[in-house]
Amino acid sequence: MNSTDPDVRLLLDLSPMNAVGHDEERGAFEVGPGATLGHVYRTLFTRWGVTVPGGGCPEVGAGGHFCGGGYGPLSRRYGSVVDHLCGVEVVVVDSRGTVRTVVATREPDDPHRDLWWAHTGGGGGNFGVVTKYWLRAPDATGTDPSRLLPRAPARLLECVVAWDWDERMTEKAFTTLLANFGRWHERNSAAGTPEANLYAILQAAHRSAGSFRMIVQIDADVPGADGLVTDFVTAVTAGTGAEPTVDARRTMPWLHPVTWPGAGEAGDVITRRYKIKAACLRRSLAGPQLAAVYRHLTNSTGTPAGGLELFG
Repeated sequence: MNSTDPDVRLLLDLSPMNAVGHDEERGAFEVGPGATLGHVYRTLFTRWGVTVPGGGCPEVGAGGHFCGGGYGPLSRRYGSVVDHLCGVEVVVVDSRGTVRTVVATREPDDPHRDLWWAHTGGGGGNFGVVTKYWLRAPDATGTDPSRLLPRAPARLLECVVAWDWDERMTEKAFTTLLANFGRWHERNSAAGTPEANLYAILQAAHRSAGSFRMIVQIDADVPGADGLVTDFVTAVTAGTGAEPTVDARRTMPWLHPVTWPGAGEAGDVITRRYKIKAACLRRSLAGPQLAAVYRHLTNSTGTPAGGLELFG
C-alpha cells in the first residue's frame, strides 16, 4: 500500500534491523528487513563469495524486495530471491489482537508453511511485519557457508549500445528493434543454457532526449561471454537499418560502487525520485503495442526523462 494513502495510520522504520550474517543453527544466511540490497551484496560477497539474484538498485530495502519476489541481473541464471528463501520471522496479530512472533519455513512439515509461501512473491499488502529472512539455495548441502547460496561472479562484462533519434530511426526501425529484443528473450529463456547468463535492459527514452541505449551484462568468466554478447546485439539490431552510434564494452569487478549491482543511489541524478509503472510480459510486444510505444515516445508532449524500459 502506498504510504500516502489516507488509510495508512502507521509507518514502521525497520532500517535499524539491517544485520546480514550466517546463522549456523539454521544453516542459512540471515538478513534483516532494513538491510539495503547493496549492504546484502557487499557482505555476502566479501565474507563468503556468494550472492542472491536480487535487483540492481543498491538502496532498495531487502524487506519489501525479498517478499515481492526479488528479480535482478542474475535472475535468468539463478532464479528469483524467493527461490532461495527458506524461512521468515514474522510478527503477526490474531483476531483477538494478540501479538506474537512466528517462524515459518519452506519445510513440507512446517505447520506455518503457508505463511512462508505468502512471502514468496504475493505483494499487494502484508501478513505481518517481517523481522528476519533466512536464505539458502534449495539444492544446497552441507554446512559450508560458501556453498549455501549461488557463487557471485568475480568480473562483469558490460556492453553499452546507443542509437540516435534521427532520420534513420524510423518507426519501422524502432519497432523492429523492440520486437527483436522481446523475441530473443522468448527463444532464449530456458534455464541452464549459455544464454541464461545474459541480462539486458533496453532503455527507450523519449525522442526529446536525443538518443536511447541498451545495456547488456554478463559474468565475464562464462565460457564464450563476449561471443554471447555479440550474438545478442546482432539479433536485436537485425533488420533495423539503424547503426548504433555507440557500441562499447568493458570488463570490471562485479561488485564496485558505480555500476551493477546498481548505480549507488536511488532515483534520477537531480531529484532522486521518479514514478514507474511495471508489468511482466510472457511474450514480446505485438504490432499495435509497438506502434503505440513509438507514437508516445515521439510525440510533442514528452520529456527527456520519460520513456519505456524493457528488462530481459
